[in-house]
Amino acid sequence: MAKVKISDLRKSFGKVEVLKGINIDVTDGHLVALVGPSGCGKSTLLRMIAGLEEVVTGIISIGDRIVNHIAPKNRDIAMVFQGYSLYPHMTVRENMSFSLKLRGTKSSAMNQAVDNAAEILGLTALLDRYPRELSGGQRQRVAMGRAIVRAPQVFLFDEPLSNLDTKLRVQMRSEIRALQQRLGTTSIYVTHDQMEAMTMADQVVIMNAGRIEQTGSPLDVYDCPENVFVATFIGSPVMNMFEGSIIRRDSRYLVDAGEFLLPLPTFYECSEGQHVLCGIRPEHMQFVETESCDGSLQATVNLIEPTGATTHVSCTAGRHKFIAVFSERHPFKVSQAIRVKAPAVRLHLFDFDSGKRIRALESTTPSAGH
Repeated sequence: MAKVKISDLRKSFGKVEVLKGINIDVTDGHLVALVGPSGCGKSTLLRMIAGLEEVVTGIISIGDRIVNHIAPKNRDIAMVFQGYSLYPHMTVRENMSFSLKLRGTKSSAMNQAVDNAAEILGLTALLDRYPRELSGGQRQRVAMGRAIVRAPQVFLFDEPLSNLDTKLRVQMRSEIRALQQRLGTTSIYVTHDQMEAMTMADQVVIMNAGRIEQTGSPLDVYDCPENVFVATFIGSPVMNMFEGSIIRRDSRYLVDAGEFLLPLPTFYECSEGQHVLCGIRPEHMQFVETESCDGSLQATVNLIEPTGATTHVSCTAGRHKFIAVFSERHPFKVSQAIRVKAPAVRLHLFDFDSGKRIRALESTTPSAGH
């Protein structure tokens, strides 16, 4: 096991700069997820850590070693790719032991390592099968087993679940997380699926256009997004955004969104007339029956999507479109007028021009139970 440190890492392909000063500290034994849209630079970053892309500017350290100019095979890492990359003419045992065989490992030690990894991954009964005889999930386990037998300091995962169906993805992400916690091996996991990042990682690194937008625990980035990009990238459905400006009534600040007003709690630092985006998560919208309810707005139902556990209701309020997620089952109909509330303690405030979060006046923010 080892910590990984990345300092001011930059990368260009021709005139296109794909990484623009990346700084990441990966704690020994943690799983860190690199997440972002396609083309944000996350896979390039992983390939540079693996030694598959040259480092020209910046420093990559694994443990106490700077590995910028160390060959991939000497970095003491193991990589699990998007494709399984299994040799079709080799059995599961032969695939898993191949890297050890190249190292000249003794047969007894090699077989012991494969047997141990197979037991951990539930592959013992499949060791004599060929890849064509395995399901997608079993092939991915073999790919992970091939990495485990090397006992590396760091695991690198490059979107390993993208070829699997939805049900198997959910199962495999749980298995990978449990495996990583059992082995305690430092891991860096690349995905474009924010749900994978949220459910698997100790730390999430959100990337966009070659830069890091925010780093933190999954719940930190969900509860306190640093900017509009993070707010609308993390979470499904995405955070609702209401454009407006700050007005003051007596001692209170409100967001004037045109057709309705959203009262702000006192902990926001804002100025009168400031152009803002006011965000609220869909699951924090509340159905109300009285117009007098503070922070409520009248909306028209456009679409109703029951999922069983929750109901997603797409609405329009004047020029604003938003989604409300209710755990209760309401007998709404399309085109029906309903009233919903955006509780002040649930609001997130962003400057319209910069997209940055408007900071709180107090050091504490309301908890999820408020």
